[in-house]
Amino acid sequence: MESLYHKHHRLLINKAWRSLRDKNRVVDLVQQVFTNLLATERALSGNNGDAEKYLFTAFHNLLVDQIRRGSRWKYSPIDEVNPGRVASDAHQEEELVSERMRDRELPLPPAQRRIFEMAYFEGMKDREIADELKINIHTLQQSLVRARRILETIMVEERGLSREEVKRLFSRKKN
Repeated sequence: MESLYHKHHRLLINKAWRSLRDKNRVVDLVQQVFTNLLATERALSGNNGDAEKYLFTAFHNLLVDQIRRGSRWKYSPIDEVNPGRVASDAHQEEELVSERMRDRELPLPPAQRRIFEMAYFEGMKDREIADELKINIHTLQQSLVRARRILETIMVEERGLSREEVKRLFSRKKN
């Protein structure tokens, strides 16, 4: 067991760091992997090959769990987000999702993220964005389509929204 620790500890720390970028989460994750390995040591019958396989499998599973946990949005009650505002449930839900998207770092390349924020959060027209960023309007529109597709996939698959809800959320006045 000690030899496995000395042999793989630094490797696991480095792998976890590349994915998590949070020192405390990385250290906790690696510590949990070795603690789990200690707990199952008897079941592995002292076979070093099985222990090594278990170590890497457990590490991978815990890392994936940490990544998923970190990518989830932190929800707060709707009253805290829009205090005192009276609107329909659908409107409040759209406002809430829009606000959460604004607060959360979007999983888009930086240039595409900026275009998306200008179009949806700042309410700018396509021509205004193209002029400000000094890009072709067709390039801008392609970037918006790609960004919407990425975000639509995330919201449908991970957040459980229907395609219609996402389309309504991403609707803009024609520019």
